[in-house]
Amino acid sequence: MSTVLVVDDEPEICRLFSRFLSLRGHRVRTARNGEEALALVEQEPPQMVVLDCDMPGMNGVEVLSKLRTRKFTGKTLMVTGSRDENVLRQARALGAVDVMSKPVDLKKLDLAVQAGLTRKNPT
Repeated sequence: MSTVLVVDDEPEICRLFSRFLSLRGHRVRTARNGEEALALVEQEPPQMVVLDCDMPGMNGVEVLSKLRTRKFTGKTLMVTGSRDENVLRQARALGAVDVMSKPVDLKKLDLAVQAGLTRKNPT
């Protein structure tokens, strides 16, 4: 069973993604912001982080950057309502396995998580 950390400042999104991914056999934890996410990753690194890009305080790109400097080896899937190409490029450059636009199609989320979990890390 894989562990997925869902990070989003919108409680409804956290609940929806958590329930959906749990029903697909994943162990899911949630965080409401970047600081909470980083603390949870330190405690028990998940195999996958589903990370909102647009959060107050520390945005998703900043969280992803900090995860990389902390040698996080799990996969990251970025979720965003933004169409800012620079943000999307930054997320991909930092190793996000995919960047999905909100509103998220749950079937596509399921496929992206499955694909991300099976993808090998670059050597």
